[in-house]
Amino acid sequence: MSSPFRMNSPFKNLNRWFKEKWETPSGEPDYSKGENTFRPTKKVSKNTPSTWSELTPAEKASAKREKNTKGRVSKYKK
Repeated sequence: MSSPFRMNSPFKNLNRWFKEKWETPSGEPDYSKGENTFRPTKKVSKNTPSTWSELTPAEKASAKREKNTKGRVSKYKK
């Protein structure tokens, strides 16, 4: 089934987001287990952010701590 949006459409970044398959550190696709940080699991393009496997345990812990205190994560490594 092809996507109703072409790659030159304004929705191309959203299409990329779905292809990246974003998940929590434990592999959950939603907030049901109480985790609140999400990262992509697949590299789709050079614009894809760092995946979970590319981050160190210290970076993951720091992001979790920042998300719990500030409500957002300012920046992961690229």
